[in-house]
Amino acid sequence: DSCGARFQRIIQEAFSQSKRKVVIIVDEYDSPLLAHLHDGHLNEYKQILQNIYQQLKTCEQYEQFVFITGISRFSQVSIFSTLNNLQNISMDTNFSDICGITKKELTDNFREDIQLMADENKCSYDEMIEKLKFHYDGYHFNEELKDIFNPLSVLCCLDSKKIKNYWFETATSSYVINHLQHFEANILEFEGIELFDSDFYVSQEDFKSIYPLLYQAGYLTIKGYDDEAKTYIIGYPNNEVRVSMMQILMPSYVGCSSLQCKSSMVNFYFSIKKGEYEKGFDYLKTFLASIPNELNNKKEKDYQTILYVLFTWLGFYTQVEVSTAIGRMDMVIYTKTNIYIFEFKVNKSAEEAMKQIHERNYEVKFKNDGREIVKFGINISSKKRTIDKWIMEK
Repeated sequence: DSCGARFQRIIQEAFSQSKRKVVIIVDEYDSPLLAHLHDGHLNEYKQILQNIYQQLKTCEQYEQFVFITGISRFSQVSIFSTLNNLQNISMDTNFSDICGITKKELTDNFREDIQLMADENKCSYDEMIEKLKFHYDGYHFNEELKDIFNPLSVLCCLDSKKIKNYWFETATSSYVINHLQHFEANILEFEGIELFDSDFYVSQEDFKSIYPLLYQAGYLTIKGYDDEAKTYIIGYPNNEVRVSMMQILMPSYVGCSSLQCKSSMVNFYFSIKKGEYEKGFDYLKTFLASIPNELNNKKEKDYQTILYVLFTWLGFYTQVEVSTAIGRMDMVIYTKTNIYIFEFKVNKSAEEAMKQIHERNYEVKFKNDGREIVKFGINISSKKRTIDKWIMEK
């Protein structure tokens, strides 16, 4: 018998034996479709699933309740056409906080755990809340922007009492990587993206960009809403996801796995944190020179992307193309004590890069911040494929 016929018989037998209408729960209905998104077998699996899901309509007289979860939408699978009484609650205000932990739920139910973790990490209860928020909060599922913490990451964190990247260890990312490559996505543009309401419900086959899938898969979330324009602003929900994305992209954009990069870049990381810039840039120059030549790393934007991936993955909060009154800064890195302004040139001079920082008065944007501002003018040689010269000013 077909899968559909067997599923129909299960529903009917459950009703017959219990004398009660049945409840059907389908988790991740789209998982087999996502697994075959780009291998030429998508239509084959669509037909199998269509045969199954048609039975939900055929057997509705036996059903009390049907609940289906998934991250994406596919046309011609009968779920959204045949099941005309199915209600999509993805962005419904009544259900906007069911898929995670709110701050109130966190503080009401895990106060003792948070305090134990704070004691373990030698910080106050309020400081630990802020750390949890920075790393694991920030999901929003409609325009009301009700904050949601990632439940798995929070529970793992409270159990181990360590702030770590738990999301990457559990997230299935192969189809996301394939999609990023398919759309030749520019990872420097994953913040401040504008989407219309209809973009959230577009079918996989009709995708014209990578952003709807990244939202559906949890890599991006709603960060704001313009009521006048009826547009949603999306970006990374938190630091954990931002760093996870960099780990995923490391082989494609930097030419090595995160493990290889870790051994190479850890010295750079600690040198910069200690203010030992000369030593840190020596490590960075060596690393950039080791990137495979076949990667596209010949232009300023290419190096900007590589350094963005590296700095973000290392844990620095990094922004690119930061707007000012009279220009855009190539890159800005924020730490607790410092703000680092980077201006890159390729096959020009570090002096020219620093001159641009001064002429456009980039540091004025941060004059009331309170953190020390450190400026770097960097010239990269496309022939040497690494930093040719850098200069720094405080």
